[in-house]
Amino acid sequence: MLTEDSVDEDSQMEEEHAIEDTLEIDVSKPTKLEVENADRHMRNNSDGSSSGGETTESPRSEKPLFTFKQVGLICERMLREKESEIREEYDNVLTAKLAEQYDAFVKFTYDQIQKNYAAVPSYLS
Repeated sequence: MLTEDSVDEDSQMEEEHAIEDTLEIDVSKPTKLEVENADRHMRNNSDGSSSGGETTESPRSEKPLFTFKQVGLICERMLREKESEIREEYDNVLTAKLAEQYDAFVKFTYDQIQKNYAAVPSYLS
């Protein structure tokens, strides 16, 4: 006979698998399940919480929004996104600095060539 707890555990496991699958597919936007969980969480907090942020329910009846594994996957995704942003910014700065250094080198070389040609005696004078 199925109890309410086992049904809840089954639905939570299904949500975990769905979130794991969506995390691997598309990291650029929240999934429908994540949006629904966030909406449900916000409704629960606005309906069942006091102004101090404490809920009137007992701690045993509260269920976490995400499991530790899901939080780990979300953190990994966020770290990958932030790392790629930092790499892109670093590449842009590096490219700008290299272009600046190249321009300085070209100017120095041009000045040296002009200086050397000016110092060479001419047979026409």
